[in-house]
Amino acid sequence: MNIPPLKLDSLETLDLSYCPSLESSPIVVDKCLEKLKTLNVSSCCNLRSIPPLKLYSLETLDLPHCHNLESFPFIVDGFLGKLKTLNVSSCRILRTIPPLKLDLLETLDLSHCHSLESFPTVVDDFLGNLKILNVSSCCYLKSIPPLKLYSLETLDLSHCHSLESFPTVVDDLLGKLKILNVNSCRNLRSIPPLKLDSLETLDLSYCHSLESFPIVMDEFLGKLKTLNVSSCCNLRTIPPFKLDSLETLDFSHCHNLESFPIIVDGCLGKLKTLNVNSCRILRSIPPLKLDSLETLDFSHCHSLESFPIVVDECLRNLKTLNASSCCYLRSIPPLKLYSLETLDLSHCHSLESFPIMVDGFLGKFKTRNVSCCSNLRSIPTLKFDSLETLNFSHCHSLESFPTVVDRFLGKLKTLNVSSCDNLRSIPPLKLDSLETLDLSHCHSLERFPIVEDGFFGKLKSLNVSSCRNLRSIPSLKLDSLETLDFSHCHGLESFPIVVDGFLGKLKTLNVNSCRNLRSIPPLKLDLLETFDLSYCHSLESFPIVMDGFLGKLKTLLVEGCHNLRSIPPLKLDLLETLNLSCCYSLKSFSLVVDGLWKLVLDDCKELQEIKVIPPCLRMLSVVNCMSLTSSCKSKLLNQVMIYFIFICNVFYILFDVVKLKLIIYY
Repeated sequence: MNIPPLKLDSLETLDLSYCPSLESSPIVVDKCLEKLKTLNVSSCCNLRSIPPLKLYSLETLDLPHCHNLESFPFIVDGFLGKLKTLNVSSCRILRTIPPLKLDLLETLDLSHCHSLESFPTVVDDFLGNLKILNVSSCCYLKSIPPLKLYSLETLDLSHCHSLESFPTVVDDLLGKLKILNVNSCRNLRSIPPLKLDSLETLDLSYCHSLESFPIVMDEFLGKLKTLNVSSCCNLRTIPPFKLDSLETLDFSHCHNLESFPIIVDGCLGKLKTLNVNSCRILRSIPPLKLDSLETLDFSHCHSLESFPIVVDECLRNLKTLNASSCCYLRSIPPLKLYSLETLDLSHCHSLESFPIMVDGFLGKFKTRNVSCCSNLRSIPTLKFDSLETLNFSHCHSLESFPTVVDRFLGKLKTLNVSSCDNLRSIPPLKLDSLETLDLSHCHSLERFPIVEDGFFGKLKSLNVSSCRNLRSIPSLKLDSLETLDFSHCHGLESFPIVVDGFLGKLKTLNVNSCRNLRSIPPLKLDLLETFDLSYCHSLESFPIVMDGFLGKLKTLLVEGCHNLRSIPPLKLDLLETLNLSCCYSLKSFSLVVDGLWKLVLDDCKELQEIKVIPPCLRMLSVVNCMSLTSSCKSKLLNQVMIYFIFICNVFYILFDVVKLKLIIYY
């Protein structure tokens, strides 16, 4: 699309934006647009050039997203003396901008000009009215010339990956600056001294080469609200500051930071978020006043030896405390934590004692993670009215479960005590809302916790696997249970009595390797999909299933039940896999199974008869079934044989592609 030459002496506004087919700007007679105030050519993707123009009255020049614009329009006399807004963002192939006089300019946006190699020369270096300067993501820009920026409020140099030096500011004065963003300037090594009396946000994050924090005149950052120095990998120290208004302080991933900055008066009274995550060689944090703090994260501070001293022991507004993976942290002083909701002390391998909570009150507490605290022996009495998640897993030295005031954990949804090797018992508890209970690998646990009323009405997952010394489990009401795992409970002698025998929502039942388990009471298992009874060596009878209905069961594993003699008739409409191998005492079984595709009967030495071969069977293995009758062998041959081979007294029938993948018997 082209526009013919025009005479536009009185034109004030020209908007050509979003003309994606426009390749050239209209030719103006005499190059004169002396009254033009606004020129908008944004998102003209195919526009390559703009002819020379006289733009003495222009106030707004908008050229963003002109992806093919190769050169900045030539301004006659280089004069844009009334221009207030210049936007050239995302002109991807624009390399240079000619010298300009920009005395009244307030906003200059050069962001995402990926090919821009040099900052435009400004006549007299004067941008005294400029309030916003955005040069973010100018990847090839190496330097910015000295400038007078007396009115600047926002300076964004983020993602200028090639920028090696901070722009020299005439008189070092940025007294009105509110936002300074130098995020991801990877090659920037230092920032000169600056006066930043009005600064509210300072972002130096991901400046990987920055070795020293900028010197601030008078050490005053009294209006600063956000300071982000995260991932400044080479930053070793930060000078003293007065930070009376600071709300967010982030030093995370400063791997070489050796000391926490000295805060004048130790006062961070308005601070809400303090993040010192992954400061690997930081050893200590000085005493601080943190009355307003809501989030404290010093996780993965591997060298931190002591918890910061808090003035008055008061963190009354703290909601989240994360000290995970502080490997050398041995203790935490008494604290007032009236608002705490989340506490994570996981992987504090040297922690010997749980922090004392003043008044023992954690009434708003929702999540507590103390997993993998290998040396933690005990936890004091606490009140947990609102707790939803409690994780003590892998606390190998923990000898006793914490005493809970009133035994009430009425809102608890997840309780994980797995791999607490020395835990012998859990006191009676009220767990009306519990959904997940994991007691697995508690090798010393002798008794299942007593639950008031035996009620686990909302419990969905119960894992007691590998509790070797657990002998019995009391009667329970498990109406919502979906997963039940008692595997490898070698001392378990009896299956828990389930109130009403109802496990109507259970999908997975694993009793694998319960060597002393002799019987399982009648159960209702309408939704069961996986049932594993394998290696229950003492099991003498298959559990009675109410109505004989296991209509959703897909996998049934009974391998290694040496004393199992029979399996009652069952309706197994969806069963796909049945493994009865090594059931040495099994003589016969009769199942209604139309969809079975895999049946394993290896080493069933007493098995004499397989009454029905399911029509969909794809794999049948009957190795070492030495008691099979001749009629049974004949039935197998007649149903599936295509051809056969004799090798070493082992008879194989191979590759019936339609009905049978493989059949083997001895």
